[in-house]
Amino acid sequence: MDRLRLRVPAPDELGDRARWMSDPATMAYNRGYPPFEGYDPGTGCIAFPRDRWKDWYDGWVGCEPDRYYAYLVREKDGKVLGEINLHRQGEAWELGILLIAEERGKGYAREGMRLLTEQAFEKMALPVLVNHFELSRQAAVRLHLGAGFQLFPYDGEIMEFRMTRERYRELRDRSCRFRTAEGD
Repeated sequence: MDRLRLRVPAPDELGDRARWMSDPATMAYNRGYPPFEGYDPGTGCIAFPRDRWKDWYDGWVGCEPDRYYAYLVREKDGKVLGEINLHRQGEAWELGILLIAEERGKGYAREGMRLLTEQAFEKMALPVLVNHFELSRQAAVRLHLGAGFQLFPYDGEIMEFRMTRERYRELRDRSCRFRTAEGD
């Protein structure tokens, strides 16, 4: 499995994000929501023109602990495979993880989630992470449950996936004890 790392992009590197946001294959998971400016409910794509990059960047980068944004980068060749983000929603932080379509199904989402939870709980000391989506998004459901998130009803067909810092530490410590017991 190729290792990934997080890298906060420079303001002029948001072209990758603009391409992903306009790619119907990458944004297919995002189809069918109520329309808003720049959003195409048929494709899930969201317009991200260059003239919006600076304001967006200023609102996301360097805004810890309220917001965090980084690219997921494959270590062996430096290829940018997607992005992660965290943003405060009341007493919790909503997470986002996006892999470009051609890199899905290769285990990168699991590694990205590991990096995201490590960033949130160990580096930023956030208390709670959440994500909200339908159970029909089976790959996302498996990713979140496999990482240790717990599932709660939220709003109609939308479910909440939640992990506290305490649960993260418990799962991390249990995993470390198991690996040590096995001789890893």
